[in-house]
This record gives sequence, C-alpha cells and structure tokens, in this order.
Amino acid sequence: MTKEHGRDTLVLSDPESVALFAGKFIVKSLLVVNYLQHLEVLEFKGKMRAEDKAKESREAKLNYKRIILGLSCVKM
Repeated sequence: MTKEHGRDTLVLSDPESVALFAGKFIVKSLLVVNYLQHLEVLEFKGKMRAEDKAKESREAKLNYKRIILGLSCVKM
C-alpha cells in the first residue's frame, strides 16, 4: 500500500482508487482510508521536522558568525 501511495496510484481523495485497491487485496475500504490518512500524517510530520531542522541550522550558523565576529548572540 505504501508503494502504491508513493507512486500516486492510490490516493485518499480518489474513492475509485481506494475501492480498486480494497477489492484487489480483499480488505475493507475503511481500513485502506485509515491507513492512507496515517501515511499523510507521517508525511506532514516529516516535512515539519525537516523545516524545523533547517531553521535551527540557519540560526546556529548565524549565532556562530556572531560569536566569531564578537557580536552578541541575541536573536533577531
């Protein structure tokens, strides 16, 4: 299911693709929908984590430059 979702052939917003997948693997559509929602939450959390890490990295580099230049480490 993860592979299908990654290739965008199984999409939560497309009830037909959910029904096809559920029929092919003989599972309830509700279970497929629940797992797709779970995958979307994981993707969202991963993106947020990456953005937070990038922001922290930028701030750390800026603070390092301020220390090297002898300036105070006050956030802007």
